[in-house]
Amino acid sequence: MTKQINQLISGALILTIAGMVSKILSALYRIPLQNLTGDLGFYTYQQIYPIIATVIILSLYGFPLAVSRITAEHLKNGQTLSYRYEFIPLWIILFIINGVIAACIYFLAPFLARGMHDEYLIIPLQLSGVLFLLIPFLALFRGVFQAELHMKQTAYSQIVEQIVRVKIIIVGAWFIFKGNIKVRFIAEIGVVSSIMGMLVALVFLAILFLRRYPLHQSVQLPQRQINWRKYTIAIITFGMIAALNHLTLVFIQLIDVLTLVPQLIKTGLSPLMAMEAKGIFDRGIPLIQFGAVLGSSFALAFVPSIKKQNHMEQKQSIQDAISISVYVAAGATIGLIVIYDDVNRLLFKDELGTSVLQILALSIFLLSLSITGSAILQAYGYVKWTVMSLVIALVVKITLNFMFIPYWKTHGSAAATVVSLLCLTVLIIGGIYRKVRFSPWKQIRFWPFVGAGGTMSLCLLAVKLFFQSVQFSRMGLFIYVICLVLFGAFIYLIILLRYKVIDERKISALPFSAQLLLLQKVVSK
Repeated sequence: MTKQINQLISGALILTIAGMVSKILSALYRIPLQNLTGDLGFYTYQQIYPIIATVIILSLYGFPLAVSRITAEHLKNGQTLSYRYEFIPLWIILFIINGVIAACIYFLAPFLARGMHDEYLIIPLQLSGVLFLLIPFLALFRGVFQAELHMKQTAYSQIVEQIVRVKIIIVGAWFIFKGNIKVRFIAEIGVVSSIMGMLVALVFLAILFLRRYPLHQSVQLPQRQINWRKYTIAIITFGMIAALNHLTLVFIQLIDVLTLVPQLIKTGLSPLMAMEAKGIFDRGIPLIQFGAVLGSSFALAFVPSIKKQNHMEQKQSIQDAISISVYVAAGATIGLIVIYDDVNRLLFKDELGTSVLQILALSIFLLSLSITGSAILQAYGYVKWTVMSLVIALVVKITLNFMFIPYWKTHGSAAATVVSLLCLTVLIIGGIYRKVRFSPWKQIRFWPFVGAGGTMSLCLLAVKLFFQSVQFSRMGLFIYVICLVLFGAFIYLIILLRYKVIDERKISALPFSAQLLLLQKVVSK
């Protein structure tokens, strides 16, 4: 039993690390993509990205978890997994579900593209439907391996898939930069790169799966009924629930994909100007993704054990998770807003849209909190509240896009995103309070925390003022921005440690805890 628990913890850690590596890769590759294809190319890619992201999430976190739950239950009951009773029925259900989605995307593509005021996207959208047809294979293989606590296979396949995808996209973007391919073709390249990445991961998993479960294996199994209804309900419900936490930003991006360019055109912008404005707006997405990963990953370390704890321990873990998320995400958000002009110039070669992106940067703080809170609610099985909260937030986003964009253009869309995520965060935190009956904010020390953020901001502004007349090369700008980030993070951390805003228990759960504890002793003297 102890061996099984250790295997489970080790596997969960491997999956977490693989997930972080993949998310960081997903955030970072879009920087050279924009540099090579420009804002128009970036816009074009971002218009089909929500579909690609949805496929990745469903094939990694959604449907595999549903398959894992079904097959793990059979293993627990002493049943031998087989093609006849588990694998083929589950694959058929997955294929029907994803086949329907693929067909809907294919036939709706012309209407979606016209709704976006960009008929060039018809073919890329139709092609993206193919991605859903690969999900049944990946979800089945990954789910069965996870049920047997073999997490490495899923982790390795995830990283391999992402590396192949990123390499093909960057190579395609390079050919566009050289003038060998038209810039709008980046949409097709994005879809094809995802297909190739999924195929490579599929071959990798299939080889391992067939070694574990050979097709010619003849096992005399007792006759069993295939519970098609149970399988279908489990795949749909567990599959979507597991994916929800990862789909929040994707759904918000999808709303902007469908509404932002048409609304900008109504303000008087030409279609090309509206597309480029959307491309500039989308510069904020990689940094939001990166910041949200940073802001929630440390906090999520407190979540997995919640259900096994008594009430007092649960209270402590929840408050630790929320407070860590607040401190890390707030520091990242404040620091990024202060230096965003330099970051924009470094990553995207100019300062276009800086004020829009500074508004959008507030999403890092709110998204980190909502991800952490949603994970806590899901640990309690309090799923309906999470779903309802997300639906309300998306309705708010859609409504405010139509209200704000005609007056404030991309600033309005950025504000709509922030307000919708604020609604989501308030609802999620309210759900935690409703479930556990204590305040998750209790441990947050407000004034030292505000002082840390304020001091960091003033120090960064002073440095920026001192260097404002310096003309940096891009490499010089890179070194300058890295120094700004490290300097700001150091000031922020020192103040948090000096006033013991983060206590020893929380520090012990963070990376480099020994060094942080030593630093706290030094600065507290």
